[in-house]
Amino acid sequence: MGRVRAGSAGNVLLPSSQSSCRCGLPPTCDAARATAAVREALVREPPYGAQVSFDPVSATGGWNAPAFAPWLEGSISRASRAALRAGCSAHRLWRDNPVHGMLVSASRAPVLH
Repeated sequence: MGRVRAGSAGNVLLPSSQSSCRCGLPPTCDAARATAAVREALVREPPYGAQVSFDPVSATGGWNAPAFAPWLEGSISRASRAALRAGCSAHRLWRDNPVHGMLVSASRAPVLH
């Protein structure tokens, strides 16, 4: 059974509704605390006696790319100026991908993006 548009719904009661959402967290946010906060906001005082449940599929924290070591940043900058006659710009991508964070942690090697 599909949802009825609000503008033409009138007094329609559905036997049940289900929805899902994905929340992207900042890299330094505690995923467990964020999950608990979302749960509390959704299940606290549902309107009209509705029964609300919250079943998270997963909750993982992001990965925050560490700052470059000064020697590495200096080397990259010098190489960029020598080769390109311009300073460098580093973009730390995949910050919200926990798998990438695990791989970098396991390798202990500096990663440039």
